[in-house]
Amino acid sequence: MRLFILIAAIANNQVTGIAQQYILSDNSSVMLKGSSTVNTFTCACLEEWPVLSPVLQPGDNQVAFSNANLIIAIKNLDCGNRMMNKDLQSTLHADKYPTITVSLMTATGTGLGLINGAWQTLQAQLKIQLNGQENAYWTVINAKKIDDHNVQFRGTLNLKMTDFKIVPPRPFLGMIVVHDEMEVALDLYIHRVN
Repeated sequence: MRLFILIAAIANNQVTGIAQQYILSDNSSVMLKGSSTVNTFTCACLEEWPVLSPVLQPGDNQVAFSNANLIIAIKNLDCGNRMMNKDLQSTLHADKYPTITVSLMTATGTGLGLINGAWQTLQAQLKIQLNGQENAYWTVINAKKIDDHNVQFRGTLNLKMTDFKIVPPRPFLGMIVVHDEMEVALDLYIHRVN
């Protein structure tokens, strides 16, 4: 969540190299989605997000970020029942690597100057740390400026467990196969504090 708080500075034309402070509104959501041979599952992030002060470095039609890290405690992912939560924590090796870190590296696109009420598209480069592994991805983020202090971002990021050296589980003696693909779905409402 904190990483997209940083993009809010772009949306509010605050690309100054000076840190602004942002928070996620309560109606924001982050979901981890997956499937198996028998069903689909969705795990909601129940994290409480602190204020973040990103630093932005503008360039040609892009902005580079520092101090733009979102840290998700795996134990705060709720899949709807205790057994699934336990299975997810075990699969993601939460005992050894208790967090997922998402870092916003760069944002580019037409959304670098958002217009009130209109959806625009950004490309964001994210770095994901999970299970002691690190990978970078580009993804599309749709952004809408609500007013001078509030912005909404929506997007999805498709990952594979094997990208992070996680073997998809095969519960019930291999009769059920959890698919390698996961999706992170974001719907973030960001408020500028200062």
